[in-house]
This record gives sequence, C-alpha cells and structure tokens, in this order.
Amino acid sequence: MRRGIRSLAIIGGLLVAGIAVASAPSLDRVVGPFELDGAVGDTISARLYSATLNEVGLAKKLDLGYADGGFSYTPSEVSSKEVFVVVDLRVTTEFDRVLLGYSQLVIDGVEYRAAPFLPGRTMLSPPGGPGIPVEGTLVFEVPSSVVESDAAAHARLHIKSQLTPQLESVPVFTIDLTGLDVERVRVLEPAEIPEDIR
Repeated sequence: MRRGIRSLAIIGGLLVAGIAVASAPSLDRVVGPFELDGAVGDTISARLYSATLNEVGLAKKLDLGYADGGFSYTPSEVSSKEVFVVVDLRVTTEFDRVLLGYSQLVIDGVEYRAAPFLPGRTMLSPPGGPGIPVEGTLVFEVPSSVVESDAAAHARLHIKSQLTPQLESVPVFTIDLTGLDVERVRVLEPAEIPEDIR
C-alpha cells in the first residue's frame, strides 16, 4: 500500500515538473527583444529610435547614380539574378546615432540581412543625430521564388540596430510582397535629412 502511494506521489511530482517545464518561456522569450508591430505607413516608436516605413518596392537592378563622386570603384548600377526588396524608411533616434546594419527581412522563417554594398550615406550608418529624422533605403536580396510564394504575403521587416537586441524594443513591419510589380531599374537616393527639417 505504501509502495503504491509512494509511486503515485513520484508520478504526480514528475507530471507537475513536466507541466512546469513545458509551460515556462524559453530563454529567448525571457531576454529577447520586444517586437512592436506595424505596417506600411505606420510609425513605430521603440526606446532607442522611431521608424516609419514609407514604401516597399521590388527591382531587378538598382541605379546608384548618386554615388558618382569620382570614386572609380563605385558602380553606378547593381544587378541581381534574384530580386531586390527595397524599403524606404524614416528613422529618428532618441539618444545617439543608430546603425541599422542588423535589420532583417524574414520570410517563412528565413532571415535575409540588409545588403551592405550601397555606397555613401546609407541607412546602415545614417547621418544626423538625436531627434533629427533621416530618410533612406534598406535593400534585401531575396530569391525570386520566395518573393512569388504565399509566404511573401506575410514578410516581416525587423529594423534592428544590434545583432541580439536583448530586452530591447524592435520595430517590426508586416509587408505583403505578392502584389508588387518588379521594376526593371529602381533609382536610389542617399540617406538624408528630409527637406522639411533642414
């Protein structure tokens, strides 16, 4: 009789421990970033900066004519065998300059990093300072098959200034890439302080 009660107590203890482990949040959820959701046209205010997603486009080629400044190694155009996802942003920092080089476009669980090849002043290292908005572009190179997939209707753009923004708020925009036409050439402009602020 005692052995049966002891066995039931052990089984009950294991069940309670199993439920506690299964329902406890993962370490990523405990110390991970706080995602603040929005869509095209929204402004999301995080702790370190606010971001507005002005426009999203697709292109096969990028015109970087703005970079023609006498540097022979700077190409005026960049082509892709795949598709460039081009996002136009407005970012205002709260305390100090914010580098957006860790921004990601996530489609169906696959993360695409912002392309580092844009020359000159870019949103990877925008000009300006605290309280001064900057408008510019981030570019992501994504396979054509992914852009044409159903998952591209729920792509998520993470505007990140750190690789692992623990316990930090991060603007995340949900965008639909499926209804966009692919432009043959898209002209890019450097990251700048908007004219209405100058």
